[in-house]
Amino acid sequence: MYATKQKQCRLTVWKRKAMQHRASPLRRNTESGAALVITIFVLAVLVALVVSISQSARVELRASRNFAAEVQCRALADAGVHLAAVTVQNDSTPYVDTLDDEWATLGENGAAEYELGNGTYRVQVVDACSLLDVNRATRDELLNLPGMTEEIADAIIDWRDADDEPSEAGAESDVYENYQVPYRAKNGPFESLDELLLVAGVTPRLLYGDSNGKALEPTQNTEKPWCELLTVRSSSPNVTAEGETRLNLNQATVQQLMQLPVGLTQQQAQAIVIRRQQTQFSSLGTLFTIAGLPQETAASLIDYVTVESGNQVNNKININTATEDVLTLLPDITPDIAAAIVANRPYQSVGELLQNGVVEAEVFQRIVDRLTTKSSSFIVKSMGRLYPGGVYVAEIATLQRSGGRVQILSRKEVKRWPGWASWGWEAPSGEPTTPPATSAPVSRLFRAPGFSRRKVWG
Repeated sequence: MYATKQKQCRLTVWKRKAMQHRASPLRRNTESGAALVITIFVLAVLVALVVSISQSARVELRASRNFAAEVQCRALADAGVHLAAVTVQNDSTPYVDTLDDEWATLGENGAAEYELGNGTYRVQVVDACSLLDVNRATRDELLNLPGMTEEIADAIIDWRDADDEPSEAGAESDVYENYQVPYRAKNGPFESLDELLLVAGVTPRLLYGDSNGKALEPTQNTEKPWCELLTVRSSSPNVTAEGETRLNLNQATVQQLMQLPVGLTQQQAQAIVIRRQQTQFSSLGTLFTIAGLPQETAASLIDYVTVESGNQVNNKININTATEDVLTLLPDITPDIAAAIVANRPYQSVGELLQNGVVEAEVFQRIVDRLTTKSSSFIVKSMGRLYPGGVYVAEIATLQRSGGRVQILSRKEVKRWPGWASWGWEAPSGEPTTPPATSAPVSRLFRAPGFSRRKVWG
């Protein structure tokens, strides 16, 4: 009995072990399958992570290369600005500026391409006195701009004047404070042309034209957008063509007037002083109203006398460099007169317009105070390009020349539009060339106090 039970127990144990033995392969297979799935999942995660890191690395590498290329292009554009500054400083005739000067021919108006390192740069220097100063332009002058309205012209004047009294059709702070993003009228001069976009009614297309750099609403006199007709800063040296300080008509004595190299008689000099004692001179055109002073003599006096104090005078347009588009912005200059002025230049003195019969005496008296033949302010347009790849950086800089020194007043980067599309540059005229040699000492070329580099339009 006992033996039978032991045998049954051994049989039961044997069966259990046999069953366990038969089940273990299935369990092993299940466990192996689970491990394989886990392994594949981990590998997939690792592969995805590697791919992600690789893509990120490629993006960062590409961004790093683009950044490096932009830095190099910016340096190329800077080279153009500094070449322009040195060229202006080396001007051999700083008291008469014409389109035949070295600074004016530099870069062939942007068509020449100068080679430097692994890239090239193009550069153009524009006389700021060849443009209309938006900070001093009269209402009638502003109204001659393409697309201009009375409302916008008055709003521009309201923006730059010192008071909060709106013009007839203008806008002051009470208008701008009702905008979705409110602000106040500046009541001060424009510091850049971009600031015009803050003025009520002014749009980017009015200021910069279309994508091809053409005026939104061309007139019979110009197809240029405002940015190619206006400036915010222009000044001219208050000196003669020989660089001598002009004589102030409101302070000059009879003896000083007679010493001028125009042959004034004592009677004529006395007539000028007597006229001043009656009313101070506010315009050079008044010389043509003085009895006993011949018209020819008055015209020859123009370059030697002034009614303004200071070393620099503002709001002048250079008849040697201004285009017909800009000259016709002055209400008294018709397209025919503008064409005659351009056809007969260069001029040493504004008086030559009358002496050479380019304009009539009546017109000359009205425009003489707005004209000059010399400049102190210049605008530089420069573009650096790296090859291969076509990466570029374009800049606009303003220069001020005084006392034989040139200051870089400001510099900013610009995009294609709004920006350099309105420059009107033609395709490069040929293979890249070596930039012209310069000899100006670097110590005399410096940045003005408060100089800043600004990047606009993205």
